[in-house]
Amino acid sequence: MRQRRFYSYPFAPGPAALFSLLLLVLHALPPLSARSSDLPEVDQLAANPLDWIEVVAPLITRAEESVYLALQHDYQRQAFIDRFWHERDPFPETGRNEFLETWQHRRQLARERYGNLKEDRAETLLLAGPPHQILTGLCPELLEPLEIWLFDGSDQLPQAFTLVFAQDARATGDSLAHWSPTSGLGSLSSRPANPTVDEGSATADLTRRCSRGAEVVEALAEAVDWDRLRTEVELVPQPSSEWAEAFLARTTD
Repeated sequence: MRQRRFYSYPFAPGPAALFSLLLLVLHALPPLSARSSDLPEVDQLAANPLDWIEVVAPLITRAEESVYLALQHDYQRQAFIDRFWHERDPFPETGRNEFLETWQHRRQLARERYGNLKEDRAETLLLAGPPHQILTGLCPELLEPLEIWLFDGSDQLPQAFTLVFAQDARATGDSLAHWSPTSGLGSLSSRPANPTVDEGSATADLTRRCSRGAEVVEALAEAVDWDRLRTEVELVPQPSSEWAEAFLARTTD
């Protein structure tokens, strides 16, 4: 049988030594702001009411936001948050909130991939879910950095659809923004715009000179406008704001 080893120390640390050790441990920890900078969970009360608003920004209506910010106490805000998710529960008779679980999962994916929830790709992932395929590294000699997202059908969108994200001239780093088909192929070109080159010539040039040109041209032809899609299709539950107004009317101190 293996025996335990007992170690003895020649001295026991005094109060001064313990205090010095505590300072070393605290100094090694990251600053409090760095440890608490992440956004709160979607179903939990935040220290700052605006933090929770940021978490659910793609979901919350103006009326709901106005009511939430009008609440004065934490217990009221937590009750509001609980009701907010209940109103979006597709099967309230069960013990789970499937939409809340889906939103939490998508939020985690968005933060892991993009580091924020505000970039167009992050917001799209939140609202439409992850695509079944992402095409990248497409014709860098002719096109600005872009991504093509291919979606299969879903409960909200029974037909497959394609979205394109292109280099965002307004942002720094690797941010990409929604590309609208109405902008034309020329808006994706990495070369200076040439007004004498029409769309057909640009398409033919891309197909001929790029190894994946035909694939890119086909995907761009199938791309949809994100803003139009959001107005025509209910990607996420959109409950009536009447519940929020009734909540505020019933809430008392």
